[in-house]
Amino acid sequence: MKLIEEDSRGWNRHKLEMLFSPLEVEAIFSIPIGSLSMKDVLIWARSRDGKYTVKYGCYFLSCSIEYGCISFTSHNPSRKSHVWRSLWGMNVLPKIRSFLWKL
Repeated sequence: MKLIEEDSRGWNRHKLEMLFSPLEVEAIFSIPIGSLSMKDVLIWARSRDGKYTVKYGCYFLSCSIEYGCISFTSHNPSRKSHVWRSLWGMNVLPKIRSFLWKL
């Protein structure tokens, strides 16, 4: 089932309305569709140069935890406790939690 009509290069409203709520359909319609002449490029929007590095990934992860950026070197014990509770409470695979803990 194609959600983009090939001839008009636009969204297929009928199919979208079958799959999504009206609010979601409007959100999808607000997403521009690129032209076929443009080549897709993978970028990491969180870095200046668009390239992913582990450093940027870790920084993004640490800033994603609930209340903004969290410093793991903080001398505030209650803040460290919050970080660890957030880490162990994440709804991810156990191996990912373990990796983050080791990191």
